[in-house]
Amino acid sequence: MRFRMHWLGLVVVVGVAAVLLSLATSGEVAADGRHVVIKDNDAPSPLQGFDPRQGRWQFNPTNIEVARGEPVVFQSPPSNDHPHTVTNLARTSAPTTVPVSFLAGNLFDSGLLQPGDIYTLNTGTLAPGNYAFLCRLHPWMNGEITVR
Repeated sequence: MRFRMHWLGLVVVVGVAAVLLSLATSGEVAADGRHVVIKDNDAPSPLQGFDPRQGRWQFNPTNIEVARGEPVVFQSPPSNDHPHTVTNLARTSAPTTVPVSFLAGNLFDSGLLQPGDIYTLNTGTLAPGNYAFLCRLHPWMNGEITVR
């Protein structure tokens, strides 16, 4: 009898934990998919010379997928050291043309985001598809939004 009670209690605890974990993570996944953190560090701007730490500057996550109309929030935390932009890229040359030519900012451009600033992209104005974006000041920082 005592042995059965322990197993029954363990099954109940594991079941409740599984349900709570499922509820907790299902809401977070949706919220994380629409929130992008712009990350940099105290490496000097490229105008002041190359620093390998610049390679860790990024949009996080780099690739996100949203339903059309869902806002995407880009946040430059107060701990950042540099301004950034969120600017879309569009190919202006034929796919076979070399070098490839791009146009920046024809669909969305945040303007200059200082540390602590937030930019919200309204995806309701975008047709379903893939949209490459970058920071105009630091073009190695790039990502992609997929609108469904």
